[in-house]
Amino acid sequence: PDLRQQHNRTLSLASPGIAGRSHHMGSSVLLRSSSSAKHLCFALFLVLDAVTPAYSFLSCIQSPLFALSDNSARPLVQSTVLRSLTSKYCFPRDSLHLRRKRTAQVSMSTSAVDSVPEVVVYSSLGCKYCSIAKQTLRQQGVPFREISVGDAADARKEMSAKAGGATSVPQIFVGPEHVGGCEQLLAELPSGRFAERLSSAGIQLQAPILESTGSSADSGQDVVEVRPLNGILNYHPPPSFTSSDPTGAGAVASSLQERVLKLFDSFVRVVPGVDGGPGRQGVDFEAMKRSREFAEYVVETGRLRPASIRAEIAKMHGTAKMALFINLYNSLLLHGSVAVPPGPSDPDARGPFFSGESGVRYDIGGFELSLDDIEHGILRSSPEGDKRSFPDDDSRRAYVVEKALFDPRIHFALNCGARSCPPIKLYSADNLQQGLQAAAQAFCESEVQVNASSRTITLSRIFLWYGKDFAPTTWTLLEKLAGYAGEGSATREGLESVLAEGSEGWGEEGGGGWKVEFAPYDWSQNSI
Repeated sequence: PDLRQQHNRTLSLASPGIAGRSHHMGSSVLLRSSSSAKHLCFALFLVLDAVTPAYSFLSCIQSPLFALSDNSARPLVQSTVLRSLTSKYCFPRDSLHLRRKRTAQVSMSTSAVDSVPEVVVYSSLGCKYCSIAKQTLRQQGVPFREISVGDAADARKEMSAKAGGATSVPQIFVGPEHVGGCEQLLAELPSGRFAERLSSAGIQLQAPILESTGSSADSGQDVVEVRPLNGILNYHPPPSFTSSDPTGAGAVASSLQERVLKLFDSFVRVVPGVDGGPGRQGVDFEAMKRSREFAEYVVETGRLRPASIRAEIAKMHGTAKMALFINLYNSLLLHGSVAVPPGPSDPDARGPFFSGESGVRYDIGGFELSLDDIEHGILRSSPEGDKRSFPDDDSRRAYVVEKALFDPRIHFALNCGARSCPPIKLYSADNLQQGLQAAAQAFCESEVQVNASSRTITLSRIFLWYGKDFAPTTWTLLEKLAGYAGEGSATREGLESVLAEGSEGWGEEGGGGWKVEFAPYDWSQNSI
C-alpha cells in the first residue's frame, strides 16, 4: 500500500488528476501530452523502477512504452527502460515484443539492447533443473533473461543452434558463451569460472534474491485431505462447472499436467550452503502438500471420473490416447509422491506405490488405474508375458494403445530420473512426435556415455529393464540410440565409432572388446 501511494503521488506531480486512476490509464494520459511531458514521464518511470514492485511496474510501462511516437525518446527507452525490464527483473523480452508487433505505428528496434551482453536461460515449464538454475542465479545476484521453449518451436530451434545441437533444458549462456545446463552451472559457481565469464562480459551483479515461492495454508495444515480413500486419490467432488473449465478427457488431462508443471516450478527450492559449503536443491513436497495450489489440483482430478470420459477415451486415436496417458501418468506420479510418502524413493514402498496397492490410483472414467496400469497396460500395449499387462477379457483394454502404434520413446516422456529435462513436458496429439523425439535426444545425450579409453558403454537402467521395447539385441539397441542422439553430439559420435567396428562377436553384455554397463537408477525424488 505504501508503494502504491508513492506511485500515485509521483503521477500527481506530473499531471494533476491522474492519481487514483489505474497505472495503465494514468500513463496513457501522460503520453498524449507534449514531447517534453513524454520525457518527464519516462524519467518518472525510472523513479518507479526503484520504488514499485516489478510486476506493477511492468503493467504501468508496457502499454505506453509501445505507444510512444516521439523518436527522440526512443534511445532512452532502449538503453534504460527495456533493458531494466528484461534484465533486472528477468522478464522475457518476447512478452514485450508481442505488444510491439500489434502496434502498427511503431517500429522500435532492439538492436542496441541485443548488442549488450546478458545472461540468457532457455527453460521450460515444470523443469526442476531449470528452476534450480534460475533460483541459483537469483541467489547469486546474476541478472538474466529467460526464454521459454516449451511451446515455442522457433525458440527451441534457436537454442539448439546456439548450444551445439543440445535439446535439453536448461541451456545457459553468458553473452555468446555457452555455459551448458544446470549441472555445468553448479560446477562453475564454486570454481569461479562463472564469475570469470560475467566479468569478461561486463555483467554487473545485483542484490541477491532469496525468494520463497509457492503459497502455503495460513494454518500450516493441509488445505484438503490428500490421503487415498477407497483405493483412489481423486475421490473429491470436482468443483462446479464453469464455461472456462476444460471439457473432455484430453483437455482435463492437459489441464492437470499443466498444474503439475506449475507446482514443480513453485516448490523447487535451492538452499545455499553454509560458510561456502555445498547447498541443497530439491522439491519441497511438505510445503506443496499444504499449499492452496495443490489443493486446487486435487479437487480438479475429480473431473476424470465421469462415465463420459470412458466413452471418449475408447474412441480416441492412438496418438491422442498416448498424449493423454503420458500426461496422466506424470500427474499421478506427482500426486502420489505428495499424498503417499515416502513414494518410490523407499525400496520397500516402491512396489505398492507403482502397483496402486498403496492407493496411488486415479478413477478414470470408472476404471481405477495405477501407474503400472498406465505404463504397462496402456502405453506399452499390454505386452505378452508381462504380469502387469491387462488380460484379454479385461474391460480396461478399451484404453490400450494399439500394438501397431506403440512407441518405445514413451519411456523418455514419463518421469524417468534423467539429469536433464526434455523441452516439451505437456503433450498433445499435435506435438507428440516432436516431443518424443526431443525427449529421446535429451535423454540419450544425458544418460548414454561412451568411454573410448576404457572401451565401456554406460547406459541408463531403463535400457536394462525395457531394452527389448527398443530393439531385439544390444547391438541393434546401440544403433537405435545413435539415431536418437543429435547429429554432432558426443553421444552420437561415440556410438558411431563403436558401430563402425562391426557387430562380430557381440552379445548382450558387449563385444569387440567393448563392455556394456548399466548405471544405478536414481529413485530419489530430490525432496528437501
